Amino acid sequence: MAAPLQAEVNALDKVVVDALERRDYSSLKMMGNGELTVVLGWPAMAPTWVCKPAGPFNAEEFVRYQYMIEAYTAALRERGVAVVDTSIVGVERERGLIAGYMVQPVQPRATLAEVVLQTAAPDAEHPLLVSIAGALGAMDSNVALDAPATNWCWDGTDVHMLDVGLPLMWEGSGFALETLIPLFRALPAPARPLAMREIGKLLERYRDPRIAAVECAGRMRSFPGLEGWRDPAIECFNHRLELAEPITIAETEELNAGDDKEIPRWKKMQRFQRAWTRVVRRRRYDWFVVPSTYGLTR
Repeated sequence: MAAPLQAEVNALDKVVVDALERRDYSSLKMMGNGELTVVLGWPAMAPTWVCKPAGPFNAEEFVRYQYMIEAYTAALRERGVAVVDTSIVGVERERGLIAGYMVQPVQPRATLAEVVLQTAAPDAEHPLLVSIAGALGAMDSNVALDAPATNWCWDGTDVHMLDVGLPLMWEGSGFALETLIPLFRALPAPARPLAMREIGKLLERYRDPRIAAVECAGRMRSFPGLEGWRDPAIECFNHRLELAEPITIAETEELNAGDDKEIPRWKKMQRFQRAWTRVVRRRRYDWFVVPSTYGLTR
């Protein structure tokens, strides 16, 4: 890891630790957030990097996480899917733990896929949609994509994947749910085994590339300004992927309804675990608890 980037992430982590200690995120530049993660801009006043926190890990877990992200990125590129330059940087914390960060250069706002679509008329033949369909078509039961519009940027010809933090890969050493163990530590201990089983089932679905297409189309209704793109996305994917079973509007609505139910429950468990960690264990809770919203500026 280049020393300048390591130094930048070290400085960010100090601000992150302070923000988590105080439960006050105002010192951080929140570039976006999803269901379970946040994206931070650094330096906060004029970001040149976007950093997604992960962990904290023990040393063995961090090595595994770093390896899996790098292997997944390589697997996507081998299949012709472009990925934004990505580094996995670790910062040592107390008790032998390592805070992980997925770090990428800030992309110009005008290149973000959701911005490109927000400023265009919905069209099933829009080249950005066609490019996403091409990426989905390159997937198989060994390598999958988490493909909502907010996970891509656009160079005018091809889409580039932004979010490789979930290594959906089963070939070689294989995807191991253990890679995500630090995520489950954000929950109360009794809830972790069930959560791991449920997430495991959810991720297994992605071994069918069609599922990622259903999600990408359905998620259009969740992002401000993209509501009109769901039906064109369905049309595009049904045509370009030559699906034996066409995607339906009902499927996309069912997917969104399921997440609308599950994510608030996860957030409630996080808040309970944060209170228990701070009051009973008298320790800092090392995970962000933020609303599951979309449309924030990266």
